[in-house]
Amino acid sequence: MKMADKGLLSVCLAAAAGFASADIPVRDIVTASQQLWNGSTSFEVSGQPGTSTLSMQVWVPDEKGSGGEWVPTNSLNMRSPMIVKANLTFNSQVVGVPGLIFIGAYQDRKGTAYMTDQGWAPLEGGMMPPYVIASSGMPGSMTVTLINQQVPCSVHSEGAEVYAGYGLMTPKNTNLLQTFMRTNVLHTPEHLAHAVLSNDAQVNNRYWKIFSMPKCDSMDKRK
Repeated sequence: MKMADKGLLSVCLAAAAGFASADIPVRDIVTASQQLWNGSTSFEVSGQPGTSTLSMQVWVPDEKGSGGEWVPTNSLNMRSPMIVKANLTFNSQVVGVPGLIFIGAYQDRKGTAYMTDQGWAPLEGGMMPPYVIASSGMPGSMTVTLINQQVPCSVHSEGAEVYAGYGLMTPKNTNLLQTFMRTNVLHTPEHLAHAVLSNDAQVNNRYWKIFSMPKCDSMDKRK
């Protein structure tokens, strides 16, 4: 193993320590990546990792207060229930490459929550769990519901910067993971795959901001 690989392994294992990885289909991802690369040893991506747009709706009650409707809006209403969706488009060069997609909320550059298929969950240390396990390849686009019929203050009362990101099973990462799986007996293959792809997202800047929510003031919190 090269010295550079040992350095990355230490980063990966430090990130993995104390965290139970998601149920990542490691063999499926490795098999898919091997078939995709077919002996290729290099993979480069140019341009931005992706782009995004927001679609928002706010709940407007009727005059009697017994009903209402969801109305499209271009602004965030901190006092009313809202639906906020991020429409993500990924760099076309990564479409079809196996990997993990992450959706995370940050405060002062520290991860505080991550998106699941049931909504937001607190991040309690360790690596951020993936939102999507793209074992058959990265999609071209996807939509994520960031606020689902909730008052924004009830979701991130202290404010948040929400990012989308992804780690790719490139030829280098495929070989790296296989080496780790052969030589490391202290961590599961799932841990190692999670760590390698989390590291890939960070060191290769495969992430971007998709949503900002200001900190709620005391009045907002009571609403």
